[in-house]
Amino acid sequence: DANGRVVTWDNARFWRDSVSEPLNPIVQDACRSLLVEVATRCAPFASFKGIDLALWPGTVFKLGSSAPGDSSMSFDDYIVDAFCADLQLHPPGTAGEKDRFARRAKWIQADPDRWHAWLKWRAARMTRFYVSLADRLASIKPGAKLGICIYMAYGRPENEDININDQIYASGLDLDALSLN
Repeated sequence: DANGRVVTWDNARFWRDSVSEPLNPIVQDACRSLLVEVATRCAPFASFKGIDLALWPGTVFKLGSSAPGDSSMSFDDYIVDAFCADLQLHPPGTAGEKDRFARRAKWIQADPDRWHAWLKWRAARMTRFYVSLADRLASIKPGAKLGICIYMAYGRPENEDININDQIYASGLDLDALSLN
């Protein structure tokens, strides 16, 4: 996370931390395989109309949040390197340095333009991922829909003055782009 803490299932803070990175192709392949297995098994039944993804911290389909009040996640080597490669940037720190996640998080967050580009990049990548899942689902059972159930813990005290739309976007969901697909 942004504080340099390596989050695992054993030390994750409930409703705060994500322990997987769905922008990583390995995680995406596993998610896609799970969706395909469930859809394939359920497709023959008339009652099967689609799959809903529950997106809250700790679920494999949810991107680690950059939303206020949440642990700032997704500053791992793969994601930061992919972001920087796409935007032709050079992040601080190198693989193996213990403080690189924290340094990279501060570097991204310190520059408003870089921060905006980071949020936009993540949301675009997650939109592509969700759209690919929806397309795969529809190929297995025509007409089946992919639903996205968002949990943002809006009622938490640390979120009282937070714009919920900004918080949703910071967690990797571009609702406008998803509504077009």
